[in-house]
Amino acid sequence: CAQAGRADDATKLFQEVWASNKARSHINEVVIGSFVKALAKANQIQIALAHLRTLHQQNFPVNVNCYNTIIAACQDQKQAFRVLDEMKESLITPDVVTYHSLLDVCAQEGDVRLAVQLFDLMTSSGIQPSEVTFITLFNTCRHPNHSAVVSRLLSVMSDYHVIPTEVTMTAAATAYARCQSVTKGLQLIEEMKMKGFIPPYSLYSALIHSCHRASNVDVALELAKEVKQHNMPFSLILINVIALICAQAARYKLAWRWLQDVDTYGLRWDEYSYSVMLYLCVKQRTPHRARELLKQMRKSGISVTIHSLHSVLLAHASSGQLVDCLDLVAQMYQYGVIPAPATLGYLNRVLINAPKKQVVPVSEAHPGIVALLNSPFLRRLPGIAEVVANLRAYQPLVVRVKKEARKAT
Repeated sequence: CAQAGRADDATKLFQEVWASNKARSHINEVVIGSFVKALAKANQIQIALAHLRTLHQQNFPVNVNCYNTIIAACQDQKQAFRVLDEMKESLITPDVVTYHSLLDVCAQEGDVRLAVQLFDLMTSSGIQPSEVTFITLFNTCRHPNHSAVVSRLLSVMSDYHVIPTEVTMTAAATAYARCQSVTKGLQLIEEMKMKGFIPPYSLYSALIHSCHRASNVDVALELAKEVKQHNMPFSLILINVIALICAQAARYKLAWRWLQDVDTYGLRWDEYSYSVMLYLCVKQRTPHRARELLKQMRKSGISVTIHSLHSVLLAHASSGQLVDCLDLVAQMYQYGVIPAPATLGYLNRVLINAPKKQVVPVSEAHPGIVALLNSPFLRRLPGIAEVVANLRAYQPLVVRVKKEARKAT
């Protein structure tokens, strides 16, 4: 029952034994532990605690393992620390497993401050931390201001006779990557190499993602080179990130090359890959290539989103070719997308760059104009008729439209 989490059956069996005259001899540590495990697996935390309270009051053998089982099943900090309070009230001393379970809960919520307090409480209670303790603490660190905590933990490991292993160093370097401390992560990688450890792919991936947030293209490319040297297979997610880092650093040819090498690894572009490609089209001002990519997305069975279509409009913005953009707006319904207030913002960018003397006016019956007027998001927009008139006359929509779009949203 405990393994299957069948709390109702476990409760029924337990009550049968409890009601019999053999309760004192039959209910031992194993029975109580299994019963509590069944309740904890079914997330019946309060019921499990109530039973433990009753058993403890009647001097049945309730030990620390019962409470550890409940803490491990807790969904949040508040619940876990309520169990810890129950332990203290029952005069049961927390052990290393208790603290590890509490640290796991802190890691899930990224609460570094509380995790460090638990670590200090654990060591001051005379409990020796292990490698698992430090790995769990490293997993808690996620934000830039947590980098100092990672450094502190690394420095005190030797005080507790914990020797840094490949697993520990990987966890610490990954924590640095999450904290956007790329330099410290790289230093730890060098230390790992000196000890004969090969950094795993997950660590390289985490540091490259950190390079994306820090816009550090050279370090990202150097790390990617090391991944190739170790013959580690690239994932599509990592290739997309490397291509985006290159694109944001204006190294467009390199970005294209990374995306075109996807076939080499037996992979196919996904929606994110196309987003990066469309971003490149915007930066290189190649709207026609962007439109070809939309067709390619559709053929590949990848859904075209409004963000993808807006990227193509943005690629057209520098040319000022309003008719081409309105043709694309007319096609939005074919892609299952409805023009939104943001669509007007992108059209406005096109109008700002449009040639001053337009020879061909936009017809009132142009499919793009009709699509805008038929959009349920836009027809409620105050002054939409004036907006359409401005579009047809190639007059920028100015700030008022942005305010109206905000109201409509």
